[in-house]
Amino acid sequence: MPSGVVQMANSMKHDDAARISQRPRWLILALLVSAVGLGVSAFSLAAQLGWISTPPAAVACGAPTPGAMRWFGIVAGIPAPWLTSMAFSLALVLCGLALLRPGRSGNVRKYLTAVALVNAAVCLSVGYQLLAVWRASCVPCVTAYGAGMLLLMLCLAASPSAVERLAPGVRRDLARLVQRPAIFLTMLGTGGVLAGLTVSVSRAAGEAGARALRQVNPQAIASLDMSRSTDRAVLKAWHENVGRLEIPASATNGVGGPGTRVLVIKFNDYSCSLCKQTSENYAPVFARLEREYPGAVAITQREFPLDRACNPSTPGRGQTGACDASLLALASRSREHHDSFVQWLYAHPKAPPAEMWATFKKMTGTVPSAQERATLMARLSEDITLGRQLGITLTPTFLVNGIRVNAVSANMFEEILRLEIERSRELSWRQPPQ
Repeated sequence: MPSGVVQMANSMKHDDAARISQRPRWLILALLVSAVGLGVSAFSLAAQLGWISTPPAAVACGAPTPGAMRWFGIVAGIPAPWLTSMAFSLALVLCGLALLRPGRSGNVRKYLTAVALVNAAVCLSVGYQLLAVWRASCVPCVTAYGAGMLLLMLCLAASPSAVERLAPGVRRDLARLVQRPAIFLTMLGTGGVLAGLTVSVSRAAGEAGARALRQVNPQAIASLDMSRSTDRAVLKAWHENVGRLEIPASATNGVGGPGTRVLVIKFNDYSCSLCKQTSENYAPVFARLEREYPGAVAITQREFPLDRACNPSTPGRGQTGACDASLLALASRSREHHDSFVQWLYAHPKAPPAEMWATFKKMTGTVPSAQERATLMARLSEDITLGRQLGITLTPTFLVNGIRVNAVSANMFEEILRLEIERSRELSWRQPPQ
């Protein structure tokens, strides 16, 4: 091989090695950080849109608590993982350009710093929601936030004056860009496509959040704390999206009137300790709302004893004597001392049927006749049949205008009733005059 060719080859190798050595290590590190950030952001976005499901709800970005997906991880109506995905993608492109063309990396660094700044702002905003407000943990989310902050620190450390040169540089680049219509129009078209995708992703995230809220088990909301504004927001969203059962007109027991906005149906079992607690804890709530909104809230009780003697849908063995307790409670409604007898039933959930009947006779002075027993048994069967039709499986279960609510705190129950009153007002305002 001629010596000139060998010298040229050796020179090219030295030039390549020199170019590689000129590539700052921080750019390679920024490229790797951007790749990691893009990966975890894409995972979080897929989880937020409902494309994938993760075993613990807190892992999916946007769902640290039941149904919170609709708010958590949203910045200006746009899912945060989508914003960080675009930012990390652009950072990857800029890092690649800077590494491929080190001689022109100064201009690229300027825009890379700008992208890192915006990305860091999004990460700080949503990271504050996750860690400080929701007090939740989310491995992909925290990883993305850390990648965003690390990318910004790398950019600022490598080029501290990049932010100062950003505004003048952008003006110069825009002036040059206008002189190249093809490139300008291409960038405008790309921006339009990204804007359209952003709208679509935002709409899909909202729909996914609504689906998640509709699928939330009614028992799951019991863990929300009404003293926290974030949990109240979750409850409000659950209320807006939760499914409602169609309640037959016969289920009202004739309660309510023209001004009634909220009908509460309680399925009750006197052997159930939570039934007693809700009866005591919710009574002040109903009284308070009656003072504020006279006649707006009506409540009726249906008997649903978890006793296989009269309720074949009872899971397991049930509670022996619950059927007698419900039957006697129905009988006491037409007699004096009804409230006293009901309190006695709640206070003696495991009393044998013979003791219940003896106490009933002692308090009321009578016992139901055979004909009255048959009538009461028919009423009890109607209540149980209604409960089975509506899918009732445990007590207490409240239906608030068709919304299934289990035993929750008094504050939460009052919040649900107030939300329902407000909803009924809005519906009445929207109805056109007759």
